[in-house]
Amino acid sequence: MITPKILLNAMRQYQHNDHSGLVFGFDYSETIDLVVLMQKIIEAQSELIEVYKSGKDAPSWVLDIMKEAKEANISMWPTREEIENDA
Repeated sequence: MITPKILLNAMRQYQHNDHSGLVFGFDYSETIDLVVLMQKIIEAQSELIEVYKSGKDAPSWVLDIMKEAKEANISMWPTREEIENDA
């Protein structure tokens, strides 16, 4: 299994107490921060779909989430290449 790119910064390598090998884990705080951001992104995407249907402007909180996602280098929408590669 390949670690998703979004989790690489949270990945940590530890040595077993008996020095028998290495184990990988994820930093709890960084992982929770990513999950919370992803939840916000999903909520913002849902809101954007509704805004698009109604023809209104996006609320400022949605724009804030989009900015936060961009700063975390997280795309809110898949690229055409990502969609084609998943097919």
